Amino acid sequence: MTLPTIKRQWRTWLSAIKQPPPREVNNAVIGSLEGFLDAHDGLVLSYFSMPSEIDLARLLERPDGDRIFVTRTPDRGPLTVHHASDQMETHRYGFKQPTVEARPVDPGTISIALVPGVAFGHDGSRLGHGAGYYDRLLPQLSTGAFLIGISWSATTVDALPMDQHDVHMTHIVTESGVRTVA
Repeated sequence: MTLPTIKRQWRTWLSAIKQPPPREVNNAVIGSLEGFLDAHDGLVLSYFSMPSEIDLARLLERPDGDRIFVTRTPDRGPLTVHHASDQMETHRYGFKQPTVEARPVDPGTISIALVPGVAFGHDGSRLGHGAGYYDRLLPQLSTGAFLIGISWSATTVDALPMDQHDVHMTHIVTESGVRTVA
């Protein structure tokens, strides 16, 4: 069986159990992230969630929310990075994103990336939605950037299949806290 087939099977299996995380789980993940952000300086790349993902919007309300940036998923081409205070629109999949007029920011200025995914492995592996957007964006971030997979226990497993182009996370956060990946 080829790796794309195996990944597709993982996505199918996970779609059967994937649901919005309970509010207390979401709040615990945010609390852990806030502790991490308080301990680390630098610009933060976040995202606006889809319904089955941890909702990070509360991070924008932090006193240091001006250091938060988000992605834009264009109709064609790679993800772009924009300030989270830019004017927003709704993507066709229902999440918020900066408008096409928003001025992009150099991804190389980002030192902490909060990365969504379908599932994460305790080994730092990540299963995305299959388009490879983050696998192309993450290598453009500053050298040594923290890559934090945002998950919860229901979507965290020991390991996931990875292709050569897939990017491993440096940390995984769930309702149990932030864990450095060895």
